[in-house]
Amino acid sequence: LAAYDDVDPTAHVVQHVLLMMVAPPLLALGEPVTLAIQATGRPLQLRIVGVAHSRAAALLTFPVVTWLLYLATMYGYFLTPLYRYSLGHPLLHEATHLWSVLVGCLYFWPLLGPDPARRRRSYAVRVASLLAGMPFEAFLGIAIAGMTRPIAPGTTLAATRAAGETFWILSMTVSGLCLAAVVLQWSRQLQREGPREDRRVELSVADNRARAEQLGVRSLPPGFTVPWWRLAELEAQAARQLERSMPPQATADGRPDPARPDPGGA
Repeated sequence: LAAYDDVDPTAHVVQHVLLMMVAPPLLALGEPVTLAIQATGRPLQLRIVGVAHSRAAALLTFPVVTWLLYLATMYGYFLTPLYRYSLGHPLLHEATHLWSVLVGCLYFWPLLGPDPARRRRSYAVRVASLLAGMPFEAFLGIAIAGMTRPIAPGTTLAATRAAGETFWILSMTVSGLCLAAVVLQWSRQLQREGPREDRRVELSVADNRARAEQLGVRSLPPGFTVPWWRLAELEAQAARQLERSMPPQATADGRPDPARPDPGGA
């Protein structure tokens, strides 16, 4: 790809997708931070964990920041003169490759990576982030395919349109695979949490039925519980009955306390 990316826009597009949308998710799924923590000594482990939980890392991986960086990099590179300018300046070209990888890692790492972080996104937010980005990726491919002039000197309009169509197809395919990976991770988490949640519900039901029986509720059908507001009413009634059944308190001179009525009186 590197041998043809200066003359073939399709090769350049494939290279860009690999650097920004394929390599970062694979790196994230490899859990490099977790592996580094497991393979190093205690002092370096503390430093790695400190960096992963730092405010700077949390800011750089904040959903809005990563989303804007990701899309701005794509649109800024292909729809501005930067693409044509980088073809004539190899050092800038290599810098754009490095920048694409870094931005892709910032975007995909919180979405797919199970590495430790200051704040973990919920799976619903991850799915929403991927779904929100897919239309913009498709629109960029359509915009490249709809250009009225070649994207760079020395290329044809047909090659430019082929590059746009290639980008649209590849970006949707990669984003779809990443979305499937997130859904699979979500499903596995639900499977792990399912037995714990079932046990919590069973304990809650048993506690509810035990409290209801203590308050005089009998013959509850199996699996049924008493609503919380009804339990509160029964507990309040039991407290009032207990208060009425208590003997009146005596004052310091031995006479009954007039503030406490005698339950046996008229």
